[in-house]
Amino acid sequence: MRLLVDLGNTRLKWGLWSEGRLVEQQALVWFREKLASQLDHVWRDYQPDKVIVCSVADTQLNDVIAAWTQRAWGLVPVFAESSRLYKTLVSAYEMPEQLGNDRWAAMLGGQLLCETGFTVIDCGTAVTVDLVSSQGRHLGGCIFPGLQTMRESLGRRAHNLPVASGQTNVFASNTEDAISGGTLYTIAGGIDRMLELATAEANEPLAHFITGGDAQQVQLCLHMETCFVESLVLMGLSLY
Repeated sequence: MRLLVDLGNTRLKWGLWSEGRLVEQQALVWFREKLASQLDHVWRDYQPDKVIVCSVADTQLNDVIAAWTQRAWGLVPVFAESSRLYKTLVSAYEMPEQLGNDRWAAMLGGQLLCETGFTVIDCGTAVTVDLVSSQGRHLGGCIFPGLQTMRESLGRRAHNLPVASGQTNVFASNTEDAISGGTLYTIAGGIDRMLELATAEANEPLAHFITGGDAQQVQLCLHMETCFVESLVLMGLSLY
């Protein structure tokens, strides 16, 4: 049994991989000073034979995870990193190490789900859209602010605007709802446009996979048909 770990900017997600499938998956919001004790609470009953980690966090947090797995199980975790080529996936980046490890793992996960070309839309702290051809070539991607990032930015930069936590009405009758709806539909509109451009760029039929903490909320506002896959990054990690 393998423990697959996705350490994001806000949440820690993990799953147990056994006999070719995820048999359990969970998530929590991590806190820097408390991460080790959080792991004590949620991982203490596991007995994996391998730990594979995808991280976009800093070295200090990666070291906390590595120290914990070595202390608890005597296992040195494998940290999955983006590269020029892995399995049948070829990076488009001129400097492959600059591509986010989570984006790389999610694209590997996408390859497990279909044999056609596809896009991966990840809706978290940032929104990323990546395009992969049916030949396994990454054709590039884009990054723009995520839902909460966009709302917090408005709250910081515009003195009279709150950090929105209202209803996502299309045309709102109060400021909080107007910000909530405006930011959500801005992100949805950006994704829809990128998927249109991806179809033209790939010149082949595409599947569209959407993942991340805000994915289901955003998906409801999209015109383009997408498939929600909660564990896409973890699925990609199963290939390591």
